[in-house]
Amino acid sequence: MATLKLYNPILSEATKEYYWFCDEAGTSFKDVDEFINGIPAGDDNIELLLHCDGGEVNEGWAIVDKLRSTGKKITATIEGNCASMATVVLLAASERRAYPHASLLIHKPYYTEYTLADAYRADDLESLAASLRDDEQKMLDFYVERTGADRAELEALMNEDKFIGMERAKELGFIQTIIPAASASAGGPNSAKSAAWKQQNSITNNQNSMATKTTKSEDKSVLRKALAALAVALGLEAPQPVNYELNTESGDTITIDKPDGE
Repeated sequence: MATLKLYNPILSEATKEYYWFCDEAGTSFKDVDEFINGIPAGDDNIELLLHCDGGEVNEGWAIVDKLRSTGKKITATIEGNCASMATVVLLAASERRAYPHASLLIHKPYYTEYTLADAYRADDLESLAASLRDDEQKMLDFYVERTGADRAELEALMNEDKFIGMERAKELGFIQTIIPAASASAGGPNSAKSAAWKQQNSITNNQNSMATKTTKSEDKSVLRKALAALAVALGLEAPQPVNYELNTESGDTITIDKPDGE
């Protein structure tokens, strides 16, 4: 099974470049397309993991269409927040589930303030409003088709623009299953105290370790931004983020996004 993690904002390639200069990451249609093309032949399952607050409407629809065009079985899990355009991507999956404390939000599409100029005429504003209403109806159509929920109820929820819990999301058909907790502490009171002591000791050791690394990390971030600004001034292409994976002694895997060559 191929695993696609949607943990960053849904952005176009052009917007991703802006985010990179701000030391932020994003996920584009191109990223998803490359992921799908890299799935081994014969693997007919995609696991979609979501902790995403949404992003650009057109990019999100392109991702949905690409996922559904594969013909593969898509299983989605909400691991944290699933909001805005991420809820549309969620519904590309036929099997949808979530952790108990996850959250979901649907709302009407909008233009962010930084995308609007200050020289719009009345006709321009009416055209923008019509475009937003078209996007809104398109999202509602898809929500009704994929969840089976009442259209008026979904539209009212979009107007409220607030997060709902997973019990409510299940009632509406956005998910079918809430994943129960699979682990819990066992034993008597002493074992609980021992576990708490080990956790606190681990946190203290990690804090001591991180304290020695913070300054170098901050200096590195400042240098990175300065080099990026210089690259723009010289007309050079900014390096694209590259994922690196580190294996810790405990067997955990840490993924690090950093520019190629850094």
